[in-house]
Amino acid sequence: MEPALQALGAAVAGWQTELPGVEIARDEPGSIAIVIPPALSAGHEAHFAIVLDGLLQAIDDGGWPAAPAARTLAKYALLAEAAAAVSPPSD
Repeated sequence: MEPALQALGAAVAGWQTELPGVEIARDEPGSIAIVIPPALSAGHEAHFAIVLDGLLQAIDDGGWPAAPAARTLAKYALLAEAAAAVSPPSD
């Protein structure tokens, strides 16, 4: 098993208490999907209210908590690295 898949599998296993039923799947060689069970998927519109509540709470508290900021930075860094690996920039 490749290291990235092992690391992702370990991370997903650690989420089971908070996010039961989340799993990884490989639909085709070279692809990995994180599968969200229907019970945990409230849809895009439902997330807007959750994010808004978090933002308003952060404003009331006088700042954004460090943990969500670090997760957001890590997510976008990973996405940028993945995009660069799949389609390197052309000159």
